[in-house]
Amino acid sequence: MVDGFRDEDAECPKCHAKITEWQTKDLERLGERWDRGDFVQYRKLKSIHENERKRKYGDSPFPLFQTSKEFLSDAPLLFNGKIPVHTSCKKCHAWLEGYAKILDGRFASIVEAEADVKPKQRVLIKHQITAQTLRIRLREETITVARIV
Repeated sequence: MVDGFRDEDAECPKCHAKITEWQTKDLERLGERWDRGDFVQYRKLKSIHENERKRKYGDSPFPLFQTSKEFLSDAPLLFNGKIPVHTSCKKCHAWLEGYAKILDGRFASIVEAEADVKPKQRVLIKHQITAQTLRIRLREETITVARIV
């Protein structure tokens, strides 16, 4: 299984055809799909009641679970960064690699789409420097310098 991202504005860099579905194997591969603006986190699974399952799926014993509206965690899978994604263009058949850009825990867009290139690696976007992080860095540098002297 793979996870996926949907971006209506993404396009093939070769032929400029619209490419809306992008896949990634860089996360947990639970079949989750995120649209632009969605909080990037997996949803809890809930069991399907026997009567409902039979009504929708007949005598098949599967599926046993469906996703709920509740998230597994209040924290996103990635707060700020870029997750490698891939797909193929249905029009020109080019293999496409790009990134799903995550800002503040939400899927923002597909960026840096390229055709016929090597798979991309995950990128973390550094947070802005705050007074607290600056104090921590200075304290760590002071301790390092004191150990050297």
